[in-house]
Amino acid sequence: ARFLSSLFGKNGRASPSLEERYLLFRQLHILQEAGVPLLSGLQALQAQLTSPSLKQLLRETHQDLLQGRTLSQALARHPKAFGPVELGLIRVGEAGGLLDESLQQLAHLLEWEIELRNQLREVLQYPLIVLATLSVALTVMVVVVLPRFTQLFQSFRIPLPLQTRFLMGLSDVVAHQGWLILLLLIGVVMGWRSYLR
Repeated sequence: ARFLSSLFGKNGRASPSLEERYLLFRQLHILQEAGVPLLSGLQALQAQLTSPSLKQLLRETHQDLLQGRTLSQALARHPKAFGPVELGLIRVGEAGGLLDESLQQLAHLLEWEIELRNQLREVLQYPLIVLATLSVALTVMVVVVLPRFTQLFQSFRIPLPLQTRFLMGLSDVVAHQGWLILLLLIGVVMGWRSYLR
């Protein structure tokens, strides 16, 4: 449930991605710097952006501003979409009359996060390929090769070293509970991909 809630925001909508939030704050900064009123800027962005979830979020934010809320108060109604750092910077900008600068800093911060995430993906790509290859080789050895040796050793009826007995037990577990291990690995991969997003 926690994993799903991290993907979906208020009312079950998908939360905007890192790139979408970066684009939102960068465009808002440009409009604010050009002297465009915030309400008009939100309406303009609704027409420009392609993300349905972000369009709906901007529509609700626009309505909240019409009702007298500040931008930070309106965005705070979407805690799955905007974190405390983003909301805090906007509050500081509103209090000091420097909203355009706060939006610019937010855009820079999110741009840095995107670059860091992409670099992390590149760094981890080769080790993950090596790990996957080793996992396949180990699985073949445990599932195909070891059972044959197990039958051979059992026919000798001699005491086996601890390491050999451990490998034989591991082979038996993988052979009978392999689907559980596969589900666990899939969960780890999905969780890691979600973290990198």
